[in-house]
Parts: sequence; structure tokens; C-alpha cells
Amino acid sequence: MRWGKYVLILTVFFVMFPGRVLSAQDTEKTETIPAGERSGIDPLLLIGADLNGIIRQFGIPESVYAVRGLEPWQDDVVFVYPPLDIYFFKDRVWQVATVSGFGIRTGDPRERVSEVLGTPLRDEEGYLVFSLPGRAWPAALRVNFSGGSVSGLFVYRSDF
Repeated sequence: MRWGKYVLILTVFFVMFPGRVLSAQDTEKTETIPAGERSGIDPLLLIGADLNGIIRQFGIPESVYAVRGLEPWQDDVVFVYPPLDIYFFKDRVWQVATVSGFGIRTGDPRERVSEVLGTPLRDEEGYLVFSLPGRAWPAALRVNFSGGSVSGLFVYRSDF
């Protein structure tokens, strides 16, 4: 029962001082990419990055949320670095949501997407999927629509 007291003390410390705990782990001084410069990042380059690399590059996320899939292996943890949402499976990035990229942005009409990106790999009612030149794995761009306008852009490993 003695351990219970120590566990409680450590839990309170970690809850009250999470930033100090995280910054104490990383003793190297690294410069992170400021929020204003993140919109120019190619999301395709982030696919496959590991957790430590993302934290070193972007710092502590503005927020974190979970996305539940139909199966347990489809559950994701998402780090929010506006204008990017970075989706992790285990410790690797498998998907990045962004507000702009590949010549289109949220709010653009469906016709603009076809003009810029050409013929999609898949054409569904609420989204289009385009094949992207991958690196070590196949990649795709999913363009979601709401009311005829782009509502989301997702770059992802298409072999997941």
C-alpha cells in the first residue's frame, strides 16, 4: 500500500505540470516550425514520420483528440498543429488533414478540383480520391465535399 501514495503524488505532478515533464525529456534545443509557416508544408512529406520527429519539428501540439474506427486497429491519435491535423497509428504518421494543398483549398467548388487535379481514382458522392506519387508506399489524396465545396483534404497511406 505504500506505493499507492507515491503513485498518487506522481499522478498529481504529471497532471499539474505536463509541459515541464515534456520539456525535461527533450534536452536538445531545437527550433520548431511556427504556426504561420506550416501552411507551406507538403503533407506527403510527413507520412511515415515518427512521433519523436513530429514533436521535434512542430513542438507540443495545440490539442490532441482520438478518432475511433470500426475495428480497434483503426483507432487513431490526432495531433493538431493548425492548419494541419496529423494522424498517428502507433508511433507513425499515416494521414495528414490540411486546409490547402495540391493547388486547392477548403471552400473551392468541386469543378475547381477537377480542373486542377484531373480525373480521380474514385468518384463517390461525398468525396474524390486521387493517387499521389508516393515514396516507400502508395499514397492518396481524399477531397471531401459538403454542399458542392471542398470541406476537407486528407493525404494518407493508401495501403492502410
